[in-house]
Parts: sequence; C-alpha cells; structure tokens
Amino acid sequence: MSYSRWSNSVWYTYHSAIRNSKEDQIFEICMVEGNIHFTYRDIVFHIEKGNLLQYVKDEVIFSLSTTPYCTFSIFPKTVDQDSIDQDSMSKVIEHPPLTVEEAEECYTDEEYLELIGYMSQFVEDINSEFDDKTS
Repeated sequence: MSYSRWSNSVWYTYHSAIRNSKEDQIFEICMVEGNIHFTYRDIVFHIEKGNLLQYVKDEVIFSLSTTPYCTFSIFPKTVDQDSIDQDSMSKVIEHPPLTVEEAEECYTDEEYLELIGYMSQFVEDINSEFDDKTS
C-alpha cells in the first residue's frame, strides 16, 4: 500500500513487506539515493519515546550522507556517441554521497512532519490489520 507518491509529495512511501509478525512489518521510503526501511517495531518504539521526528531525520541524513547513487541522463544524438550507451542513448552518472551538511538541507521540517504523518497512518493500518486477524 502506498502512503504518498512523488506526484503529490517529496516522499514516495509504502508498506513494502508483509510478514507474519506485526512488529516486523516494513514502512519504506523510496529515494533516488536508495530506499530506507523502518520496522513497525522501531516506529512505535520512537513514538513512545517521543523522538520519532529526530530518529527519522537522523536516518534520512545518515542514508543520504553515506550512500552513493546513480542517475540517468538522456542525450540527443548530437552528443559524443563514444561516451553513451548506444542502445538507450543514455548515460549513467555516478554521484558520491552528500555531505552531512548537504543532507541536512534536503528536506524541510514541514516535509519531515508530513513523513511522520505517513508513518502514523502506517502504524494505524498495521494495528487495524493485525487486530482484525486476532478477532
């Protein structure tokens, strides 16, 4: 189940793994730089601790500042053909990880709060799904 998509948010988030255990359900953030996974257990733990927002920020910043990533560019036929994959007319561009300072500036507090809302909705859905199974 998707909670947000890039067409209406900076986040693309969804319930990505359905396992037998309620605590091991996965909330996933899909990013160009790589996906970030949070278990139901971790989300609920940090909600109860009162630090979910800081925990999520730290995880996103860590991911952005430690993971190199690739993007793809499409080039017209007028570009130097030797440097381009002839089949797709595209080129993979490798990027180093962001610095911590760059990663900290990627998202606003409002965007992080939006993400927390999706995580809260995920927790409610998992509670409802597993409560239905035990009834």
